[in-house]
Amino acid sequence: MENYHIRSTDRTPEVLIDFTNHNVILKGVCAPENSKLYFEEILSKIKTLLNTKKITTFTFDLEYFNSSSSKKILDILNQIKQSSDSSCHIINWSYDEDDEEILESGEIFEEVSELKFNFKPHKV
Repeated sequence: MENYHIRSTDRTPEVLIDFTNHNVILKGVCAPENSKLYFEEILSKIKTLLNTKKITTFTFDLEYFNSSSSKKILDILNQIKQSSDSSCHIINWSYDEDDEEILESGEIFEEVSELKFNFKPHKV
């Protein structure tokens, strides 16, 4: 399957779904006008990737996300959890070391999804 890439804008994150290396990256600001429509194909591609039954690394490196995007992030996490090998996938939650709100959001996603996250602070 061909890799899937969306360039970032001032309201949407860069999205990379790498079928070759089994990586999914969401990076930047996530506040699309219509989250349902924006994430529709992304969720479909992730489902296809998870159906390969190979260990996949998910990296969330978000500076900001709105509440409707929060629901879609949870949808991604639910897809991971529903995959037959959910405990094998790697979930990295990157955040600016000074951004306690993004860190806290990641901790909430980890708790709600019941998936194990790797928290990775970085300097901006």
